[in-house]
Amino acid sequence: MRDLRRSSFTEIFLLGLLTLPLINGQYETPNNQCGGRFRSVRGSINFTLNTETNPDPNAKKVCMWTIIPNPFQTHMKFMINSTTNMSCPDTDSLGFTSFAESSAEIQTHSTCSSGEIFILNGSVILVSFISKRPRDGSGFYL
Repeated sequence: MRDLRRSSFTEIFLLGLLTLPLINGQYETPNNQCGGRFRSVRGSINFTLNTETNPDPNAKKVCMWTIIPNPFQTHMKFMINSTTNMSCPDTDSLGFTSFAESSAEIQTHSTCSSGEIFILNGSVILVSFISKRPRDGSGFYL
């Protein structure tokens, strides 16, 4: 009789090896400085401003994340799945900066449009969110 526990573990382990993980969090602005709550898991960032996490809820918020592919990639494809209560470009901005390892090339892109797919050439991507007048509950899912 086949040992199903061992088989399931092997299948899950192999499935994990076949997926290409993205490593987030080489740098993430701490929640108490950023004024929000976020989760970053395998290449996605789910961020929501929460005025309770910052001593000054009326201050300008600046938040940054890095996304580094593993294994190494020369370009990455992104899509903003959704935005909530963001006022771009009036008071909020969401920017992307890519750095290529093999050259001095720097590429930038700024958008708040959900559903837009864009490709950045580079091996390291910085995601930055700036809000001049933060509103509780506003945010994005990338």
